[in-house]
Amino acid sequence: MRVQPLLFPILALSFGFTLAACAGAGDPPRVTTGLRCDAGGGQTQQCTLVLTAPAGYTITLTTNSCDAINDEIELTSPVAAVLTTDACREPNGRLWDYSTPINPAGTEIDILFNSDQFANPPGARVTGAYPTWTVNFEDGGDTDFNDVVLTVAAVPAT
Repeated sequence: MRVQPLLFPILALSFGFTLAACAGAGDPPRVTTGLRCDAGGGQTQQCTLVLTAPAGYTITLTTNSCDAINDEIELTSPVAAVLTTDACREPNGRLWDYSTPINPAGTEIDILFNSDQFANPPGARVTGAYPTWTVNFEDGGDTDFNDVVLTVAAVPAT
């Protein structure tokens, strides 16, 4: 019977469309959050971390205190790399080492956080200055800004 060989592809195609239509149903929307630095007067502005001298750098997940899943940390400059796809499940002390190659003075380090949208807007606050910055990320579940804490440290050329 010639109909039978066509039945499997039709069922598979139908099943695939059903899965695609249901994937992510009810999931909160994803939000991308960039770094924000103090602009004075209680205001913040979008920023990057600038290596003011020739250096490499390291990024350390100092602490995490979150229950969310799939909070992604992405390095976008000076190289593009996904550091983690689930920051809340990473062990404290996790280190991403970009100490080599040495980058020229003026190189900007930029980090993005991709997370689900919760009751409050997510945010990433930066404190510190060259050679060490602290990045406090809030995924929006509360407003404590301790969901993920990163330390970015310049590693000067020797």
